[in-house]
Amino acid sequence: MKFNTCAIGFFVILLALSACRQSASADAFSGCAYTEPVPIFSEHIPGIERHSFQLEAQESTEQIKFEDGLNLSIRQSGCNHRKQEFEFQIPGAYTEKNAGFWVRQTVEQLEGLSALGPEFVVFEHWSEAIARAAKQIRLSESTEIEEGFYVSVDRVLSSNHATLMLTFSDQP
Repeated sequence: MKFNTCAIGFFVILLALSACRQSASADAFSGCAYTEPVPIFSEHIPGIERHSFQLEAQESTEQIKFEDGLNLSIRQSGCNHRKQEFEFQIPGAYTEKNAGFWVRQTVEQLEGLSALGPEFVVFEHWSEAIARAAKQIRLSESTEIEEGFYVSVDRVLSSNHATLMLTFSDQP
């Protein structure tokens, strides 16, 4: 399978994240292929109302509240294999929606992130790759959408919102 811009973009982000090293937890990543995760977003980006980032042993949690009311939580983890888990909290009732709906929602959310600025163009590449593989994607299952690039889409429903869960990783 050939690498396309999506896979290249994913690994560029991973390399960029691994190139940045904060001294606070450097020991936790000693001997790892990746250094500790760094924030993807900041409170200085137009459209972001609130932002926080916490780094723990080999995992980080980033919380973003957008001005339009969308809440996003990002967990990055891994030492020799990186995993990024995005949780979008979407207002509304969605009990009757099928897997195709959730894949389309994933594409739309990533397109929205890519619109935040040119530094987030990688999210557009991810949305395109997911759209191309849409018929292969099953909820809660890892799907290889590029060589060495896996995605999983799932959702948790409640009475007034849904949590769309998207996981990127370099392993199934």
